[in-house]
Amino acid sequence: MNYEEYYNELSSELERSASVLKEYDDLEAHFMSSTHSRVRYESYVLSSMPVGIVDIVYILTSGTMTVSFDMELKNTLKNNTRLQYTLGVSRLFDKERVKILGIFKSLTEIANDDVLLNILNGIRNDLSKNEDRIVKLKELMRR
Repeated sequence: MNYEEYYNELSSELERSASVLKEYDDLEAHFMSSTHSRVRYESYVLSSMPVGIVDIVYILTSGTMTVSFDMELKNTLKNNTRLQYTLGVSRLFDKERVKILGIFKSLTEIANDDVLLNILNGIRNDLSKNEDRIVKLKELMRR
């Protein structure tokens, strides 16, 4: 596996995640104004952040070689928490590039290449679903 390429792809998906989460934030005021709309919006937001991002953080903070990441993801309906967490992971990637590449290259205990690829594909799939949800929310908003 080309870990440099994997790192770059994962980094770009983190940026895409932040962009998607920002769109949810932009729509929040409209949908939180009525109970019916709030239920739909909150059900979308609950799965707005790709789970793979948390998996990557687990891999990077566990094992023999680690980076420190002290941001906690709390279970909340507030999308802003997910956005801040994702932006924190993105900053970690920018700050610790060399160390993260080293972790990916040395992974034997926690993950292997297939696991890493599955996480990346999971993030992409989750983002595609969320982009579709945002389109639906925007259509509902126009009604």
